Parts: sequence; structure tokens; C-alpha cells
Amino acid sequence: AAAAAQAEEAPAAGAYKDGTYSGKGTGMGGKIEVVLTIEGGVITVDSIGPNNETVGIGGYEAIEDGTFKAQIEAAQSADIDGVAGATITTTAIKKAVAAALEQAAA
Repeated sequence: AAAAAQAEEAPAAGAYKDGTYSGKGTGMGGKIEVVLTIEGGVITVDSIGPNNETVGIGGYEAIEDGTFKAQIEAAQSADIDGVAGATITTTAIKKAVAAALEQAAA
């Protein structure tokens, strides 16, 4: 369990190399990939998908309407609040972002 908790922690903001990175997490509908671009230490979300989460449930809508994208970009990390009623999707997004940022660690 300790190893899983460590995997979700990313390096401090600003400690990233420029480039494009991706990570995956497992949501309700399977793997979700998050693609990030880092430029000048600033994290931008390029894409989150495929969105196979349940239509009508918070996670699907949060991917579609940009809620997760906005949260990641505001936090500049994997440490996001997530979406009520979408715990599994939120955890998948956090894991995907943390995996991408781990690759980008300077």
C-alpha cells in the first residue's frame, strides 16, 4: 500500500523538463490516458481519453466539459479535488497525471 501511495505523489511544481508526457490510470470503463505538455515549467493538459466512463455520471461529464483539465492546470500537479460521485475516475486521472509527471521530473 505504501508503494501505491508513493506513486501518486509527484515532484514539486517547477521541477519538470519541457516536453510532452503521458500516463494512464484505470477508470470504471478501462484505461484513461492523460497527455501533458510542459513548457517553462507550466503544465498544460493536451488530452484526456478515451472517455469510456459511464455517461450521466460525474466522471464522464468532468472529462467532457474540461473540469479535470481545469483542475490539473490550476493545481499544476496531480493533487486535484476531483469530482463528487466519480471517485474511481478521479483516482484514475490522478494516477495518470502522476505517472506523466514522474517521467517529466528533472
